[in-house]
Amino acid sequence: MSEEKRASQISPGDMRPSQLIQGFGPGSIISMERDAVMILGCQVWPKKDPENKRYEILNHPLLAKVLNVTHLRMPFSRDNARVIPAISFPQWGVCKKCKILQKHDRAPKTKFGFPCEHCDGKLIHARLVVICERGHIDEFPWEEWLHKNSPDKKCPKSKSPKMRFYAQEKSSGLGDYAIKCLNCPAWTTLTGSVDKKRFYEMPPCSGRSPWLGDHIEKGGCIDPKTKQPSTVRGIQIRAPSLYYPITISAIKIPQWTHPVFDRLLDENDEGRFTTLIRESRKNNLGYSQIIDIFRTDFQEIENILSEQKKNDGIEISDEQIKKEIVEKLEQFFADKVDDDVPDQIEILNQEFDDIQSIQNTKGKRYENEFQLQTSDIMGQEILKKYLSSLKQISRITSISALYGFTRSEPPDPLSPNEDKMRYITTSTHFHDHKWLPGVQNVGEGAFFSLKLDELEKWEILDDVKKRCKTIVESFAAFAQPRDEKKRKEIEERYNERFILLHTLSHLIIKSMARVAGYNEASLKERIYWDNDERNGILIYASSGTSEGSLGGLVRLARSDEFARILNDSIKKSLRCSRDPICGETDPVSDKARGLGRSIKLTGSACHSCCIVPETSCAFFNQLLDRWTVNPNSKSGFFRNFI
Repeated sequence: MSEEKRASQISPGDMRPSQLIQGFGPGSIISMERDAVMILGCQVWPKKDPENKRYEILNHPLLAKVLNVTHLRMPFSRDNARVIPAISFPQWGVCKKCKILQKHDRAPKTKFGFPCEHCDGKLIHARLVVICERGHIDEFPWEEWLHKNSPDKKCPKSKSPKMRFYAQEKSSGLGDYAIKCLNCPAWTTLTGSVDKKRFYEMPPCSGRSPWLGDHIEKGGCIDPKTKQPSTVRGIQIRAPSLYYPITISAIKIPQWTHPVFDRLLDENDEGRFTTLIRESRKNNLGYSQIIDIFRTDFQEIENILSEQKKNDGIEISDEQIKKEIVEKLEQFFADKVDDDVPDQIEILNQEFDDIQSIQNTKGKRYENEFQLQTSDIMGQEILKKYLSSLKQISRITSISALYGFTRSEPPDPLSPNEDKMRYITTSTHFHDHKWLPGVQNVGEGAFFSLKLDELEKWEILDDVKKRCKTIVESFAAFAQPRDEKKRKEIEERYNERFILLHTLSHLIIKSMARVAGYNEASLKERIYWDNDERNGILIYASSGTSEGSLGGLVRLARSDEFARILNDSIKKSLRCSRDPICGETDPVSDKARGLGRSIKLTGSACHSCCIVPETSCAFFNQLLDRWTVNPNSKSGFFRNFI
């Protein structure tokens, strides 16, 4: 990196690796004491340095295949100030003293911020930027907004007008802020500055992506529906809707903890062994032949496997060991055909199958990354009636990777709209280096699944099908308003089972947080479902700095404790402090009358009953309905509870 480019970058300050994934990744804006900064893309992050380690290298075979990367990088917390570069954005600022709006450089020359060009005051960042639906971002058009009544949206008296920005101190809304031109009589307020309709006559989207350097989309930003330049809208830089991260995550389950994968993804090897095998495959060598050629490397793997099988009490021949190694190599090096590459749904399915099939991990080779024990539910009436399994997970290792984001509206977590998604690095950098930022956390959790026969009886109830279908169809129209094919995919993916499991998950998170020693924001969910036999909920807590856990969730996954948690959660679904408004929400009748945008996201759900912190919910608090759980409802899953 050139000294000139380095000088234009600044540090975003202390930041935990998990914050990169949860809302402060490349393209996001962070408000600081003297400025607002934008995190730059991975293409300008410092390179790996053997002498001065900046990253922990994370590996997960399935994530590597999904994302088409060789590894993930997690910055060390102590080095974040040096690892993650940023620029000042927006570059418009307001002087604290004289209130003049003015533009400044990408980075201050001193640690005291940006000086005013007109007096001895210091600048604070402007409050607004503009974004388009496709995720581009640019400076707010201050001059055009102030002179919007002029024919060319310019000051008639000066090419570089002085603009004063000040508060009228009449209210706390945006309309209280005014801008006055000191060269002509123009004066206006910020009323309507976040309304898209007010920007139809303003300059269209520039297609700018500042986190990718000076990148501007070729041909400008074109609205895919109108085929015209996209209209922007104003947004406050602290608005949560400015940045919705798109992540993909996976748990280190036994299926993907194998000596073959450990050797292929060995950080110290830097991919040399993997490259050798790929090159050998290009020469039409079979995996069995490759094992024979690279005998020294594979002998170590065979020895580890043989020892593991012996410890597990399994007798296995050399030929069987070789066959197992070949199977794992085929699994790892399978051709990446788009339709066959596993997505988040496939990851969830593999996790569920592994967790459901394991009864106890004591003495297993993967205990350092995954520990599980099955709880006996037969002694608790409520568990015996509604659950098919309950498991205590005393150690769980999860890895999350960030690969993009949206602005204005949250994405479909499982299938984001590519038209609205922005990537966090340049295509050239990704193609050449094949890595993305990630974070690894270790913690504990509780897993349970509902009785399949009870679930299937509930799913065929007419009221259930009609209500849940309305919610899903409305959500699909909201998430993919222009793509009928993707709308159908969403409608087929989300079903009655998902809405029930998702709502129950949130109710249990709230109940667990009261007694587990964790707050709600520290707990996370993973929902497992399909249209066949899969159904399950994993509630877990994890930390990037702790090698253990508090033990609170494992204790609550004991049958006696979980019976109380489930009982409390069902009772909490009966009432909400916002009832009757919340409880009487009917998506079917509301949709028929064309009421309310909220019906596109949820049924009976609000912050008082079902909504949890954004860090806890994998689905942006969408597709929730307390009605599906409520035992007083004639069609609630727990209708026979009382």
